[in-house]
Amino acid sequence: MKKRLKIALIVESSRGYGRDVLQGIANFAQSHDNWEIVYQERTLSQGIPAWLADEQGIDGLIVRPDSRKLYNYITSLKLPWVDLRNYRPVSETVPTVSADERLVVKAAFEHLLEIGHRKIAFCGYADYDFSNRRLRLLKKYCETNNIKFYSYETLPTEQLSPTESAIGIAGPLITSSVETEGMRVEDELLTWLVDLPKPIGLMACNDTRGSQILNVLRANQIDVPEEVSVVGVDNDELFCKLSNPPMSSVDRNARMVGYRAAEILQGMLDGKPPKEPYEWVRPVGVTVRVSTDTTAIADKLISQALSYIREHACDGIEVNDVVGALPVSRATLERRFRKVMDRSINGEINRVRIAKIKQLLLETELKLSSIAKLTGFNHTEYMSSLFKKLTGITPGQFRQNNSWK
Repeated sequence: MKKRLKIALIVESSRGYGRDVLQGIANFAQSHDNWEIVYQERTLSQGIPAWLADEQGIDGLIVRPDSRKLYNYITSLKLPWVDLRNYRPVSETVPTVSADERLVVKAAFEHLLEIGHRKIAFCGYADYDFSNRRLRLLKKYCETNNIKFYSYETLPTEQLSPTESAIGIAGPLITSSVETEGMRVEDELLTWLVDLPKPIGLMACNDTRGSQILNVLRANQIDVPEEVSVVGVDNDELFCKLSNPPMSSVDRNARMVGYRAAEILQGMLDGKPPKEPYEWVRPVGVTVRVSTDTTAIADKLISQALSYIREHACDGIEVNDVVGALPVSRATLERRFRKVMDRSINGEINRVRIAKIKQLLLETELKLSSIAKLTGFNHTEYMSSLFKKLTGITPGQFRQNNSWK
């Protein structure tokens, strides 16, 4: 009989990301009946759980530390544990599992480009670790691609110490208090939003910030998504669907983060430490809702072409179908389309179809033959061949690489 393992979880359940992480851990635990989970509901910034000091016989922990105090306390226990927040530089004995921030920001950036934006903005919180990382990455992507970039950050009431700032750690006032401070300066935020050139694509540092931005825009009659297209991060359905309009957001694949953290902890308990101190999980991508469901193209003909493709790509359309729906010759449309979008009409049709295939692979258990029919392919083999050509891997490999089950 396998030894019973008592695993403590210190992960917030107050937000969608934390709940998805917990779901990923639960999926692992269900297939390992010797895991005994010790967990109590918590919010961000709640500090060291009171029950932890009294809990006996803990074998390992999975933790999302939101303060240096909590991080140091967990480390002092001298137990195997996995860090889910990349909170500070870690030793090789404390592995980190987190979403790959480069790909998270790249997903938001490319989504805003795909709907036609050539001016992009970022809104976050100054001197706060995850916001700082996303700001730097988005700015770099814009600079590399010659995209005009704008940014705004709420300054914290309590400044970090030089040491904390240098290593990207928030002090006692962390996520919830930083977000609360951001809510108090909506006049400054409005001034910045009004002054931005329109149309523009905007990435919020997280869904909380994105929801606030959408509220400010709506209250001041700034059209979304026509004037400002907003994409958040975390794909917290509560925030995204309570927003008006509903908010697009990057799904960081939190379930996979939780599942991999559990796998790594199990390996550590089996005497098999991870080969690398960091593991970066590939995000699922952008879940598109109304806040970016538009085409920010000045050329109305190309905007109409993109709308037609988005609506009919999975019906198996070809370039001639797009041309037939518009009052223009094929040569003219293809020339203008490539000039504006920097890709061909056929390339855009394939991009939309591949995106739908990815969604179906991740969100359903449908067979490839069924997915082919739903995305406009007469032959499964051709769909798989095109998918591999454009992504570098087969549909089966994509599903396996992103599966948390």
